[in-house]
Order: sequence, then C-alpha cells, then structure tokens
Amino acid sequence: MLFDPACFYFGEAAEAAAAEDGEEIPGPHHIRNAGGGRPVLDVAPTAPVESVVQTGGGLGFERLRFAGWPAAAGEYATCPAEGCSVWSYIDGGEVAGIVEQYLP
Repeated sequence: MLFDPACFYFGEAAEAAAAEDGEEIPGPHHIRNAGGGRPVLDVAPTAPVESVVQTGGGLGFERLRFAGWPAAAGEYATCPAEGCSVWSYIDGGEVAGIVEQYLP
C-alpha cells in the first residue's frame, strides 16, 4: 500500500504550525505534508483497521481486518483511496494496524 506521511496538528498547535507554513486554517486542525516521498509498505492481511462509520448517535468505528477494508455499504469515509487520512502503526517495516482519521 502506498503511504504519504504527514504531520497532523490540532488546536493551538495547528494554529502555530499553519502560521509557520504561511497558511490560515479553516478548522481546528492543520496537516503538514513535507512531501518527503511516498513509501510503499506491506500491510499484514490480518492487520486491524478501525474504519469510521455512521451510527445512530453520530460517528463511530467498525473494527475490520485489512483484507476486509473498505467496510460494507454505509461507511462514512471513502477509504482506502487517494487522500484518505489514517494513522498507521508500523512494526518491523510492515503496517500492523490502521485507524481512519475523521476530517469534517
């Protein structure tokens, strides 16, 4: 899977990082992408994925295995896809887990 590492800032840290980058933030977060390359990392087929889904009370997570991602119909985010923001956990050079990042 192709990854494009970036830094995610929230709150006051987001405002400071955006100012350093000469940008204004439209919301409570700022993403800084240094463009340092796009590593291709293997993902364990049994790696857990926490997929953002709509629930009766708002948003929640559905736990899947990587081999079953994306979630069934009704998922909130369009992941995996170009521009899908995730937190990835790396172990021994392989992705061992993924959590989708909700961005309003």
